[in-house]
Amino acid sequence: MIVNRLQIDGLRNLSKVDLALDPGINFFYGLNGAGKTSVLEAAHILATGRSFRVGQPRDMIQYGQSRYQIVAHCQTDAEDPNSTLILGLQRSLDDWTARINGDPIERISDLATHLVALSFHPSSHELIEGGPERRRQYLDYTMFHVEHTFLTTWRNYRKVLKHRNACIRQKLGDDSFDYWEGELARYAALLTKQREAIMQQLQEVFSSLSEMILGDNLSLAMQYQRGWKQDADLLDVLLQQRRTDRQMGYTRSGPHRADIRLSLSTGKVAPQLSRGQQKSLALILLMSQLSVIQAETSHRPLILLDDFPSELDVNKQAACLDRLSKTGCQILITGVDPPGPGLKQHSATVFHVEHGQIHHQPV
Repeated sequence: MIVNRLQIDGLRNLSKVDLALDPGINFFYGLNGAGKTSVLEAAHILATGRSFRVGQPRDMIQYGQSRYQIVAHCQTDAEDPNSTLILGLQRSLDDWTARINGDPIERISDLATHLVALSFHPSSHELIEGGPERRRQYLDYTMFHVEHTFLTTWRNYRKVLKHRNACIRQKLGDDSFDYWEGELARYAALLTKQREAIMQQLQEVFSSLSEMILGDNLSLAMQYQRGWKQDADLLDVLLQQRRTDRQMGYTRSGPHRADIRLSLSTGKVAPQLSRGQQKSLALILLMSQLSVIQAETSHRPLILLDDFPSELDVNKQAACLDRLSKTGCQILITGVDPPGPGLKQHSATVFHVEHGQIHHQPV
């Protein structure tokens, strides 16, 4: 998927922005607060339904406006300029509408099936040092695009989990738990099998990339932790934990408690790596995700690299850009300063951003 044209109106400080994007590398530069990150944020929202920045819709809607709107004119086949698809999303304080080629859709996830966006930004280190939920989102976003049955399995699991939690809150008897625990264990087995298969593919790419980005002096490993004891049957665990779960008020074991364990030979990663190393590791995870999605699907994800020049040193930037440019993916990058030699070498299309105004700048 290539975004030929991106229109943004009412998102933060961007009004009536209409960008003609290059199918290769697009670089947006300007001072902090100019609006360059909001361009990447718009693409990310359209692809995922949420922002990679902190804030509610009221924080994203421009002051004095009642809503923001994002429209992407896409080319689904890189070889066929007539293979067009128009994706649109409008969000107000309390509602949203989305369309594909002018037709309304009921779920934002329908947009995500068409536009895949992988984002690296200043908060990406939270993928390493943050809680398990962030890593589950990373894994499940990969699953969403690679495994066609994943979304149905995940929704069924969440539905059954809500029923068991309702039994806990309503203090129902043991007989009320039996059916829902059986269903929970059944969907958990399907979900875990799918996740473990994708994890194996991610691990293979991760191993080769970690040496390129972080060097061979760090022995990194990643492992899927399924959310309950590895050698235990979930149905048995749920039965054993009923009493404690009632006291705690929720179901403490299952795929909703899963995690990706990132470790060095000396223990957990987060306490031992600097913030810069954590960001490099987050980039490795993104590139692993990209590799698996491209290997398993026909998608060419949109790559969003926010404040990229300040996050990695020159050599790592060059290595990453060389690898990413060979994927054939469209790339949007932001930075404070004009493009350096590395970006010029890749013939990046350059835009200058100032006070919410964006202008194409010949290199």
